[in-house]
Amino acid sequence: MKIGRNDPCPCGSEKKYKKCCIDKDREKLSLTGEDLPIYKCWISRLNGSKIVVISRLKLTGNFEIASMLVDVWKMGLKDAFVRDNFTIIALNDYVERGELKEATLQECKKLIKRGIFIANSLGFRLPREYEQCKRIIGDLESIDVT
Repeated sequence: MKIGRNDPCPCGSEKKYKKCCIDKDREKLSLTGEDLPIYKCWISRLNGSKIVVISRLKLTGNFEIASMLVDVWKMGLKDAFVRDNFTIIALNDYVERGELKEATLQECKKLIKRGIFIANSLGFRLPREYEQCKRIIGDLESIDVT
């Protein structure tokens, strides 16, 4: 049930919702990126080029995902995109179509960092969409890639 702005606040303060908890609730719903818990991570079964997907669960029940294509043999990080507000059905369809296997966040970060390393070593630019993915991926500084 949706709470109206002028309804009594559900916290029990006897104030109107708009004068009490509405700002805190809006702030919670606007969380993105590393503020959200990891749902699941996947890596494709393909050899050579790998798809890496990291999903985070939003408070609305939908998901944010970062998906990257890493060419581990030649070019490094080739492509990246972010999707916001994936439903569980859309997320499951995406994972099934890509023939992805579940992986740990650490495995995904290592593969992404390796892709960045290869691209930088060869003088290739990273996809501009990668900047948007970084907030979902999280910190890569602690990941060691040789």
